[in-house]
Amino acid sequence: MDGKTATLRMARAVNESGASSSYLSQEEAYGKLDEAAVAFARDTMTITNRTSIAVSAGVQAYDLPPDFLGLYLKTARSRRFFVKYRTAAGDDFFAFLTTREKIEYANQTEAVEAASAFAITDKQTAPSRITGTATGASVAENGECTLAASGADFSGVFPRDIVRNTTDAARGIVLSRTDATHLVTALFSGTRNNWSAGDGFLIQSSAVKQILLYAPPQNDGDAITVDYLSLPSPMYSEISVWRFAEHLCPAVCELAAALFLEDKKEYPAAQLLRAKYEAAVRKARTEIGYQKLQGGLYPWRT
Repeated sequence: MDGKTATLRMARAVNESGASSSYLSQEEAYGKLDEAAVAFARDTMTITNRTSIAVSAGVQAYDLPPDFLGLYLKTARSRRFFVKYRTAAGDDFFAFLTTREKIEYANQTEAVEAASAFAITDKQTAPSRITGTATGASVAENGECTLAASGADFSGVFPRDIVRNTTDAARGIVLSRTDATHLVTALFSGTRNNWSAGDGFLIQSSAVKQILLYAPPQNDGDAITVDYLSLPSPMYSEISVWRFAEHLCPAVCELAAALFLEDKKEYPAAQLLRAKYEAAVRKARTEIGYQKLQGGLYPWRT
């Protein structure tokens, strides 16, 4: 389901013909759809991703991707979360989730070949901010426009980072990064809601989580592989899409409508939509559980 269809479905759920009125603005509709999509991804665990993190000797904490929502892989019986730790020599070990409190209390300062445990923590520094000037013009098409800045370095910018056109007084969100000097954005509440050469920009990166190893590693060249629940792609344009299966998307639109109606204090209508959403979540969980059951019945058979 694309953004145009999703906003129309949400609007109809709140008895509006579209998301362009004073009652329901386009920006507000996208915001509620995104909030609902994140909740659905968390409730159903339907979107996963994998990252490989390079390890440096003596360094215990490493940034996780900005789309990290939670850990995914668990052991079959104990249901403990784990990640894979591979040494530069090619030996594989598995580290299991613990708490930061236990790691701090253990105070393991002696380097080890491979940590046996890890914790997920907040990064204790403020998110970075990038400012600069656009060097190219881009009109909005289907709600998307490209920020070009030849002297910039956008390598550390990711989808969901906040972007502002400080000349046009428009605010918005980064949808994707084309390369180190080009970002696809969606802008709202400005005069033009696009980019012209000479426009000032400000990009505020998102806060990230870190993986904290139980003890510092001995060697450079090791790697940590983390399978994780992923945030959905931000849907803030007509052609944006989610990674959800098509038959699951209506439930996200209904939750978005419920969230909007709750803000408006229209609770009876919101409760009806939430009930439909919760039924869809139960159905999705049943589908996922059945798939896992099929995989676990005879794991030794091909």
